[in-house]
Amino acid sequence: MNTSNQNIRTHILQMIKQCSSFSNLEESNSVGYAGLNQDELKELLYETFHSHCGLDKVEFLSSTPISQVINIIIRKMPVGIINDRTYQISDETSCSYSQSCDFSEPASPFSTSTTDNNINMDKRQIEYIVGIDLGHGETSAAICPLQWDTPVEQLDPAKDLEMGGNKKVIPSAITVLDSGAAYIGDSAFNPEILKQANVNVCFKKAPKDINGKAEKLMIRYMQEVYRRIRENNSAMLTDNNHLIYIATPSGWDKTTQDLYLQMAKRAGLPIDGLTKESRAAFVRAHHDVTSGIGKSIEKGAVVFDMGSSTLDFTYMGSDGNIIDHGYDCGASFIEKTIFKECEDKYPVIHRFEDSYPRLVPFLLFEARKVKEQVYFDPSLKVKKTINFEDFIDDETFEDDRFKIMFQPGELNSLLEQTGYIKDIENAAYDFVTNHINNAPIHGVFFNRRSITNGLYQTACEQVLEHTGIANI
Repeated sequence: MNTSNQNIRTHILQMIKQCSSFSNLEESNSVGYAGLNQDELKELLYETFHSHCGLDKVEFLSSTPISQVINIIIRKMPVGIINDRTYQISDETSCSYSQSCDFSEPASPFSTSTTDNNINMDKRQIEYIVGIDLGHGETSAAICPLQWDTPVEQLDPAKDLEMGGNKKVIPSAITVLDSGAAYIGDSAFNPEILKQANVNVCFKKAPKDINGKAEKLMIRYMQEVYRRIRENNSAMLTDNNHLIYIATPSGWDKTTQDLYLQMAKRAGLPIDGLTKESRAAFVRAHHDVTSGIGKSIEKGAVVFDMGSSTLDFTYMGSDGNIIDHGYDCGASFIEKTIFKECEDKYPVIHRFEDSYPRLVPFLLFEARKVKEQVYFDPSLKVKKTINFEDFIDDETFEDDRFKIMFQPGELNSLLEQTGYIKDIENAAYDFVTNHINNAPIHGVFFNRRSITNGLYQTACEQVLEHTGIANI
């Protein structure tokens, strides 16, 4: 590569650093790892070159290498600027541009060309990208082969990974014994394990201190989830052939996201970046031909992603801009409401809580399973009996039990009474009014995984009907 071309790349990399969360970037790093603010970069390019240099027509994926971003910027620079003798980029340095630069058509921003001298060829050993959703209530993972020389439109779709026991999704639960051994998912609720240590559920929260108690628990959970993924997919995943991306609620700010990324690194994950949960749902819906989102995306469409901890929205308008926002009114409120109803009805639960406070999360998880049953088929009656002797060896509770039961529509009525449905409705109104400024919405789409897991589609449909913003 000639000196002029290298100078151009060096100075554009400096501009990218100004719009990123990490200053020690290299071209081989990805957009997600850099925490690149693409809108800020577009504005900086326009201030410098009076052109967006092609980025106004591109939205890079988190896995896109920084080198590909630089390629597009160089190839889309105004010709007059490129041919100019010198263009001042910063107060400290300047860069000479010459016609000796390669202005061939850019490679896809989502794949790597074998002729690009600036790609770190060590990246070629990376065969897979693994996405992990460490949800507040459930955890899942998917894998996508990189297929470096395959056109974007021909890439194989991502596939859900086996998480153990022929399940693609496990409860976000962890029990850590005094010996240091940890059990996650359904194993965390094994009666023999519950007798030895506390079970932790619904522990995901916005991190504040990487050395905090809650953060350390999350780091341990990250380690154990990654360990399970590797064990259950050992024939596919090796030590050096994959990178990890994780998801965060859309309401988390940049500082919180960066800290979460550092937690994943401390957990030992080969982390390369993160994405917002609702945006991941949007991409999934966009690539799912059965979702119908392709018919609405050019006019304006929203993905409605109901998680356990947050309600997240992603909107794409006719101008191609993407807007994300999240609200602290996730579906975990429902199982807490169910459990509170049980506490009010059955005094034995309070007696149990006094004797076994560390097992209360187990009862809350049982309420969660009832919630999922209710919304998996809202037309059916749901009844579940919890026998204390099934998970504790205590004669004082030997004959004690309680029931959770809902007739069709009964749980929705309860949520109406508590004001929860109104909270969801207010969130939808706020997003439309204050975040997308009443932009046209021609379709609203549920995150498919939320629907199949029974996260109260009926209640959400009722909310959308109230708001009058969508056709599903």
